Amino acid sequence: MLGGRLLVNLALFQNDVSGLQLSNGVTLTNPFTGALQNDTATVNIGEARTRGIEAEVMYQATRWLQLSGNYAYTDAKVLAGTEASQGSVFGGDTSVAGFELTRSPTHSAALSAAVDLPIQGSAMRFVSRVDVVYQSRRYADLKNLIWADPFTRVNLNAGVRGKNWRVVAFVRNATDDLTAGNAFPYVDANTFRRTAVDFPVRMRQFGVTGSYDF
Repeated sequence: MLGGRLLVNLALFQNDVSGLQLSNGVTLTNPFTGALQNDTATVNIGEARTRGIEAEVMYQATRWLQLSGNYAYTDAKVLAGTEASQGSVFGGDTSVAGFELTRSPTHSAALSAAVDLPIQGSAMRFVSRVDVVYQSRRYADLKNLIWADPFTRVNLNAGVRGKNWRVVAFVRNATDDLTAGNAFPYVDANTFRRTAVDFPVRMRQFGVTGSYDF
């Protein structure tokens, strides 16, 4: 639109998942003694669905400034299935139907501004970009009791370029946001208690990159 200066993309999606892997109690037969043994195993018995909308907008505001943004809404839920440990948390009810899938943020968004400006009196151009990325809560377990908090990351870069080369300085995670990128549950081998581990993120980083096109 607007003579090619504005680009808009929209997408609706739905994915149906069968054979969702869930942890359930199973009865095993010892092949040597014939004795029965109760254990826990991961089995493909669940059903899930993810659906939502994605939107992308790119706008060439001027010859040297481009603005862009994207947003995604994802409704990711278990439709059917049971988890062995679910009953101990919810009074015997082992169903996980209705809970959100793990590591799937409901809301994701990013905003960007990119500059490519000629430098007067030279053949070089000044280039710069800022990106702001957001994700909402991501659950680490199907009981939705463990999660990683929402985060916002800011990345910056600026430099110069010629016809076939570029030198750019960058700052990643400029605000030094240490919110966990994600999490996962596990059983502590010492106490046999269920707990969780956060995925640590990189602290603020500085650097310089260079490239040359042959």
